[in-house]
Amino acid sequence: MRVVGVILCLVLGALSSAASAQAVSPTTFATLSQPYGITTDASDNVFVTSDGVFTTYLSKFSPGGQELDAVSIGGPTVGELGRLATDPATGDIWDLSINGTLRIVDPDTLDLRVLGDLSDIDLSASSTHVWDALYGGFFDRSGSILPWYSTFGDIALYRSANNTRLDVFVTARNTGYNVPYVARLTWVNDVFQGATALMTSTAIYPVNVPRGIAVGPSGTVVTTLPRIGRLGADFTEQVISFPAGFPEHGVPKVELDQWEGVHQVCDPRRAATYMRIGDTRYRWEFRLLEGETAADFESIEA
Repeated sequence: MRVVGVILCLVLGALSSAASAQAVSPTTFATLSQPYGITTDASDNVFVTSDGVFTTYLSKFSPGGQELDAVSIGGPTVGELGRLATDPATGDIWDLSINGTLRIVDPDTLDLRVLGDLSDIDLSASSTHVWDALYGGFFDRSGSILPWYSTFGDIALYRSANNTRLDVFVTARNTGYNVPYVARLTWVNDVFQGATALMTSTAIYPVNVPRGIAVGPSGTVVTTLPRIGRLGADFTEQVISFPAGFPEHGVPKVELDQWEGVHQVCDPRRAATYMRIGDTRYRWEFRLLEGETAADFESIEA
């Protein structure tokens, strides 16, 4: 028996009459017990995961809100509720459960196919060179990006222009250190190529909600990560955008071919110091001469 509980009010922007100029008021689209993930297909059908107490359900609704079909996912709902995303090329529905189980759903039949368990993916190599949103550079975060010790949040898909490459972006949280991170899984011609840890935030802030993630048609990925904990930071969250090919096609690494420590320039006329701060920044300090101001050095050319 399915349990009907919390009313789900889905504002779908009048899917059945998108071309109409007449204003449409929000309505109750469907009633479900603790709905969680949601997505649509090319025909404006709506797919929702919900808590059925003794199992998790994936339900399919028509654009008008009529339930067309429903299937049970897994056993007890603990860890089985998942976020949903639609493959723009095939129309398949992807389901990422909290416990890391990754599934593909046929949008017509709702047949389920388990791809694997993300808690088993190996991020050890890439996690030694991860963008930290707190400091704005690449660092070794291998001790805090641990898929086997994580809960998983959101999922987003991006197809290359020729549809041969599929990038699946997922968010997760290390439950031990309470550290959020973003990873990318890549398929080329339907063959899995591997997983890459992309970014994290070591902010001193309790992250107890899943991070959201989305990707646009041009390949721009957006997500949220906390920043509080850094001296001078006056906000707790930041929306971060990066290209789907990041870091290979993102922020370049800055190299001066210098020693990695602090450099002291012992010039009696203009004393200076500089040091690397992450892979993309150097910090410079130097003496201003008489008649000079900070405004004189606001460009690289200066």
